[in-house]
Amino acid sequence: MVRRRHSAADGGFILLESIIAMAIITLIMSAVGAEFVNGMISTTQQRAQQSAVQLADSAVELVRSLHPSDLLGGRDRASVTAQFSAAPAPVQPWLAQMDQAVDTTAAAGSGPTATIPTTGTPQKPGIVSYTVNDYLGWCYIPPTGSTSCVPKASVGGASWTAGVGCSTDGAPLCYLRAVVAVTWTSSRCGSTVCSYITSTLLSTASEPTFKLNQPLPAAPIVLATTDQIVAVGDAVSLQLLVTNNTGVPPFTWALTTGPLPTGLGLSPTGLISGTVGAPAGTQTVTVTVTG
Repeated sequence: MVRRRHSAADGGFILLESIIAMAIITLIMSAVGAEFVNGMISTTQQRAQQSAVQLADSAVELVRSLHPSDLLGGRDRASVTAQFSAAPAPVQPWLAQMDQAVDTTAAAGSGPTATIPTTGTPQKPGIVSYTVNDYLGWCYIPPTGSTSCVPKASVGGASWTAGVGCSTDGAPLCYLRAVVAVTWTSSRCGSTVCSYITSTLLSTASEPTFKLNQPLPAAPIVLATTDQIVAVGDAVSLQLLVTNNTGVPPFTWALTTGPLPTGLGLSPTGLISGTVGAPAGTQTVTVTVTG
């Protein structure tokens, strides 16, 4: 039997192979691990963004459910000014598009306890903590040249008188604007602060009043026509009418009894037209109208 002898050089080569293999495996695992971590961070950030959107939508719906006069209650000028000044940098461009809306009758310092507070409201729907801020301001859309809501000063006007906005200034296309900003902390955002911002416009115009118990109008009454004198071969165009304040248009006309003179006809809109034919003696007709 022949035995193969391994030299010392073979042992060193096997050891080197093992070391290289371990290094490659370590490198691959490191890359996979980093990719996995990045994927988890991205997923977490997306979920945080989705939660922020939901919180902002809920805040907007709350604002829309209240009358503009109720939204401003308790928002004193000092508190609103402080809120606008302390707004994060991403929010400032939104606030530049409107004038501050305040409650001129509110006691100083009442803003944090107002219906729509001037301080951030903490929210924690999951593992991430959020802060929801509602900013309210007046703006209006110029009649021409722009579709954006802007403050009066941007088109040469003064700021809203005493912060009361549309209620006394009477500017056309005036709105109360609500800006909702949701912020949270994450290393994936600049300066570790993330934000989601949205806005909505609220009309301060009075709601229309509907009178549902009004009595029904009187039945339509045919308005008497003057005598018409025509000769055979003459063209006729006679519009029948109803008495004012009777019936509800549109009206429908119909010939109930007796034919019209030869050559004439009645349309559903009440127009008698045609060319008069040979007379057939005295004819009596009845016309009805509904509406």
